[in-house]
Amino acid sequence: MNEWEKYIRDHAPAFDTEVPAGGAEERFLNRLEGTRTGTGRTVRMLRWLIPAAAAILLVVLLPVRRESRTDWFEGVADNPDAVYERYLAEVFQIWQSVGPDETASDLLRDLTEETIPLAEQLPDEIPEAEQAAILQDYYGTLLDEAARIHEITKNSIQ
Repeated sequence: MNEWEKYIRDHAPAFDTEVPAGGAEERFLNRLEGTRTGTGRTVRMLRWLIPAAAAILLVVLLPVRRESRTDWFEGVADNPDAVYERYLAEVFQIWQSVGPDETASDLLRDLTEETIPLAEQLPDEIPEAEQAAILQDYYGTLLDEAARIHEITKNSIQ
């Protein structure tokens, strides 16, 4: 028996008669609701695990797909904000061109939706030109794959 268990057993009658501190019930219910709605520790871990797995996959696929890459970021120079804005604009265009195809929309959502955009995760210590290069590689790969989804969808409709 550990110390906490001994303390609880020795003071059991007090636990039955004392009133919890103010707000304890609300905190308990908020925490309980948080685990039900997906903010529990396990779900928070999964939120990082999935993007990490995707990033590893992209690092592995990046050298393979590099030759056929479209220059999605022509004219944005070394500006990380401009790279991210161009990425969002291109994703929007691809989403619009897919139309009502639910399967393609689901694939695009899974591919392009980010809980926390990589553009916001890069440390400020990295020079802007290097940040822009990292974002161009990462988002360029995502856009290449999104374009492939679009092509497959377009070809399957015809």
